Amino acid sequence: QLCSTKEGARIWLTPGGETSGGLLSLGIWSLSAGWLYFAKDLLYKGKWGRIQYAGLTALSALALSSHLKTMFTNPGSIPHHAVFESMKPSSGVTFCRKCQAFKPKLAHHCRICGRCISRMDHHCPWVNNCVGAA
Repeated sequence: QLCSTKEGARIWLTPGGETSGGLLSLGIWSLSAGWLYFAKDLLYKGKWGRIQYAGLTALSALALSSHLKTMFTNPGSIPHHAVFESMKPSSGVTFCRKCQAFKPKLAHHCRICGRCISRMDHHCPWVNNCVGAA
């Protein structure tokens, strides 16, 4: 598969189970486009110079590219076929009951992504992805 949270997918993309993430992302992009349109209007009215507009455009491009990278990057999912060297009870390795895989000590299962994420903090609806180790 090209886009999914399954192993072997080329692009990490959370399935459509949570629509608020997609709507928030669309809102961020719409606000950015509206702000650039407003700034372009200021440029044409002579209230802004070309340098200010170029700077805003560059910052907006960096922010939106970072947003895209965060949305489509694997947050540190644990492979289903992972085997850990030390399977002693004191090593902190446990078994996830939901995805049927071994998971390290600080990994948590994300109910939205359907995967165990290493050092997971939360599933962020603004980027429609987990905040984890990656």
